[in-house]
Amino acid sequence: MKRLVVLAVAVIGLAAASPAAATEYPPGDDLITVSDATPCPGQAFTVEASTFVPGTTVTVTLLPDAVLGTPVADENGVVTLDVTLSATQALGEATIEAEGAGEGDVLVLTSTVDVVSCDEVAPTTTPPVTTPGGGGGGDLPNTGSDSTMTLLKVGGGLAAIGGVLVALAASRRRRGAPAV
Repeated sequence: MKRLVVLAVAVIGLAAASPAAATEYPPGDDLITVSDATPCPGQAFTVEASTFVPGTTVTVTLLPDAVLGTPVADENGVVTLDVTLSATQALGEATIEAEGAGEGDVLVLTSTVDVVSCDEVAPTTTPPVTTPGGGGGGDLPNTGSDSTMTLLKVGGGLAAIGGVLVALAASRRRRGAPAV
């Protein structure tokens, strides 16, 4: 009997301490996107970045040091900047960085674009997904519910409690004590 109680407590404790419970899902809104992931020199596109402190200036740079603009974050902390690449922009991968005040710290978001020749037909690709701090990513899209794990834990806990109660009732019946 004591083993069942210990097992039930252990299962509930492990479910509550699982790493999935500590991870916020869906991920935060720190995001930078570009309207065209394959621009050519001289072409215009839009950069949008979010989660900055509303009303603060954000510096958008084409790394290493070409400042594209300094928009001000709107009331939702979002900046939008229409950018035209220089006609002399080198072909290949280029990194765009947005830096400004985030909640409690400096927020730096990066995204990459592949600058192609205007004479080439740009490949049909999905724009890269970027993560806070940059690097492009392979993060999966949010396709589920953020409450699934909580509901699973509650259901598991209730099942464990039910199992313990059934075991207690069976034990009392075997001893001849009145059932609860």
